[in-house]
Amino acid sequence: YLHPDIFCVGPLATATGKAEVLGGVKKLSQYYDKLTLRAKFADGDKVMVVYDLDFPMPIGHQTFAGVLDFKEGLISKLELIFDGRALEAKKADIWGV
Repeated sequence: YLHPDIFCVGPLATATGKAEVLGGVKKLSQYYDKLTLRAKFADGDKVMVVYDLDFPMPIGHQTFAGVLDFKEGLISKLELIFDGRALEAKKADIWGV
């Protein structure tokens, strides 16, 4: 569902291209135990989702929001909104930066 030229931006890093964005998302998914979708809203080619991620301690419960732009039916931009301080120590492991 990712556009080949997807751009992802968030508190910890930016990523461009399907392979780089998908790699970061896959690495992030290794760290949390549970994802709970709280809400989703759509307006034209934009979708906003709010979800909770439960990480093992010391990180614990974190709330994320994502704003997704669609182009040609695929996600072309992903803006992640969350307090990145709790995940700062994992930044290099997830995004390689």
